[in-house]
Amino acid sequence: MNSARENTVLHNRFESNVVGVFIDHGVGNTIEGGNVFNANDVAVEVVNNGMGNVISKNSIFQNLAGIRLEEGSHLDIKPPVLSSVQHDGSMLSAELAITADELELGKDYVVELFRSRRLDPKNVGNVRDLSCDQGKTFIGSRTFSLTSTGTHNLAASFALDDLQGQDNFSATVTVTARGTSEFSNCLAFVPPDTDGDGRSDMEEDRNGGDANGDGIPDSQQSEVARVSAVGPGGDEIGSVVLSAKEKTPGKKSSFISTFNIPIGETGAPFPEGVQAPLGAFGFEIDVKDPGLSAEVRIKIPGNVETNCLLKLARRTPEGEEEWFCLENLVEFDFSTHEWVFTLTDGALGDIDFVTDAIIRDPIVPAFDPDRPRIVPPAGLPDEFEQEFFGSATGADPDTDSDGDGASEFAEFVAGTDPKQATDRLFAKITREEATVVVTFDSKIGREYAVQTSTDLTKFIDQGQMLTGTGNELRAEFPESDTLRYFRIRVEIP
Repeated sequence: MNSARENTVLHNRFESNVVGVFIDHGVGNTIEGGNVFNANDVAVEVVNNGMGNVISKNSIFQNLAGIRLEEGSHLDIKPPVLSSVQHDGSMLSAELAITADELELGKDYVVELFRSRRLDPKNVGNVRDLSCDQGKTFIGSRTFSLTSTGTHNLAASFALDDLQGQDNFSATVTVTARGTSEFSNCLAFVPPDTDGDGRSDMEEDRNGGDANGDGIPDSQQSEVARVSAVGPGGDEIGSVVLSAKEKTPGKKSSFISTFNIPIGETGAPFPEGVQAPLGAFGFEIDVKDPGLSAEVRIKIPGNVETNCLLKLARRTPEGEEEWFCLENLVEFDFSTHEWVFTLTDGALGDIDFVTDAIIRDPIVPAFDPDRPRIVPPAGLPDEFEQEFFGSATGADPDTDSDGDGASEFAEFVAGTDPKQATDRLFAKITREEATVVVTFDSKIGREYAVQTSTDLTKFIDQGQMLTGTGNELRAEFPESDTLRYFRIRVEIP
């Protein structure tokens, strides 16, 4: 845009360029709304005393530089300085400083706040990380009128209810006659992590906050961590629950970091043909003394099938890091849907083979099509048979004693009474105006997902897992012209 005046750039995508938009001596141009700048050397650059160019409400991320102003352009307007970002569950509060000079006293200073999702610091191989001079998602704007020169400390609040512990914030300021500033400094939101396991209280408090069902909030247990699961497309698809238990009395095992890792960034070639439906996970466990062991459990969503637990490690201290299945070192607990295994500091499975009281463990719950599927063992828990049938061998899992259409095994999983036909998992579907409502009776100690299908072949979980309360649960869905079938999936947490 050489000497361009009063042009508007809308709804474009600028990707993998030296400069996305280059303004040379331009005046009064507007780059606003719907523009995406990604993986450029510079997203927007203004040179040769450009003036009054507004850069507003765009998505600017993973460029080597966001907005670059040559000296003299936009009269050297200074970017804001962010000093604090706080969140109360629904509102984001930002504190910032703006410098005003005599050129624009009494004029409106429009501050725009942006968010970017930073990659986990444990990730490796990121060529273009989410740089701190950019903003991927526009959060909102606030207008301030400054009547005196100097630095003004200001505060602004924005409605935001989906904040996570991997968010960075930055801001710009625009004065119409001068133009938009470069991005401010980047400020990371750091939510509380009460138990120090590397997962924020905010993340661990989701869905009732007691993923392992022991009655203690996960955010207060350093040996339990809920970690987001990221699917092949990079989208969050639920979470896994990591648990660590000491093998030596009096030597409590604790997580000191937990994180997810994109499969392509683990540092070693991933086995061809093997599926990683939940992505990769890493953690560090403090076993308190060198050489001690910890029992580790990885609870995965009930609708995800795996048949191998892949470990990234060396087979010998001198060997290369590689992925391999833990084979006989691991078992799958169908009653809790968990992989269970033991790791020892400094031994096979501890990636660094160093006896330092810290076990380091990148790992993947995987499905290998060349391996046999794992199936639940036959039979029912002794406690269940004793309670309802009078002995530990008194029931056949495939029998339906009360004739309600659910086998003894299905009743065990659902938490219902196998001798009472009126006590069964049953969904009711009603319509309330333009909303489809699914209700069903729940049991304490069970978790539920409402699933939909258009062909009775593939069912998909809708929304997050619902925790049983002993009362009726309810899920709502917008009315649709598409034929849909509903069912309830239940699992034991």
